[in-house]
Amino acid sequence: MKDRDRPYLLWFHRIYNLGRPGMEKIYSCFGSFEKAYQAGTEQWIAAGIGSSLAAAVDQERDRIGPNEIAQLLYQCGQKVLCCTDMEYPALLKSIPRYPYAIYYIGSLEMLKRPAIAIVGARQASSYGREVARKLAADLSNAGTSVVSGMARGIDSEAHRGALTGVASTIAVLGSGLDIVYPAENRGLFRTICEQGLVLSEYPPGTKPFQTHFPARNRIISGLSSGIVVVEARAKSGSLITADFGLEQGRDVMAVPGPVTSRLSEGTHGLLKQGARLVASVEDIWDETGLHPLHSGDSNGTREACRQMKIDYEPLRLNDKQKKIVEWLEDGPKNVDELMAASGWDIGSLATVLLQMEIYGLVKSKPGNYYIMSTDQ
Repeated sequence: MKDRDRPYLLWFHRIYNLGRPGMEKIYSCFGSFEKAYQAGTEQWIAAGIGSSLAAAVDQERDRIGPNEIAQLLYQCGQKVLCCTDMEYPALLKSIPRYPYAIYYIGSLEMLKRPAIAIVGARQASSYGREVARKLAADLSNAGTSVVSGMARGIDSEAHRGALTGVASTIAVLGSGLDIVYPAENRGLFRTICEQGLVLSEYPPGTKPFQTHFPARNRIISGLSSGIVVVEARAKSGSLITADFGLEQGRDVMAVPGPVTSRLSEGTHGLLKQGARLVASVEDIWDETGLHPLHSGDSNGTREACRQMKIDYEPLRLNDKQKKIVEWLEDGPKNVDELMAASGWDIGSLATVLLQMEIYGLVKSKPGNYYIMSTDQ
């Protein structure tokens, strides 16, 4: 997609919120969003898209234009990351139905750090709140960002705990970024905007409809190497996030709770199904293969560790990382070649490559190529 097509992509995305399937259909029919915008009703019908949508396009074209959409985003203080942008996170792009566009406020540098999702019950107990806050603080202090949905209860405590550390937090909303939900989290929202990253696939003005939250959960897991569930009832939105994580090849973990509490039903169910039991942050390191010593700085150097106030130790590669090194020693390889050599799915490969890029072992190049960091 060319840069000139970007305003038209955002016009369709904002006006109709078509979702990925609808956007793909429009793009495949016309070859660009600019051509789709300029097409007349007869061309839309000939493309098989439908007369009602074609008529709606004509009406909206008269009401607001692509340049006005860009101006509205600027006035809202929001920016947009499209799936064709270099900064679009590889982990997220590896999942089914990844968003065509992400609206955000804050620093995109957050997307270069390793991340763990912490989710759980809205009506959380004091025990659950304390555990979520402590795990998030420990992760953040060790250089791993915490992803959550800014809901009441466990999500909010996870964000608060992560904000006390060096790696901060990412909040994924089920509404437009100009509508903070729940309203009581406005202060938390502002703090995350200043110290972390808030994002949504929904354009400004989109209300927090109930159907948006399951879709939001796939992004929470998609941005993360693993998901930790802290308190959940037997039927809980947090379990939807865990299900997405399993589908996406992420590590799913759960914190045990009192057997007498209904808030333990969901987490204990996950443990019975094979989720890793989490009693401390060390359990997360063991399950995901992430290392607490190599974090925010992409070079993974002694200086980065010193700035993060973490003791330096030489990096120990796991088996998958050793394989990547072996293949790249022969020269640059693109993602397709690495998938063929490894036999891994795109999600597993993207996770390993992201970890190695964070650690400063490999570098990504245009065309989905990867090289060793020592290569020129």
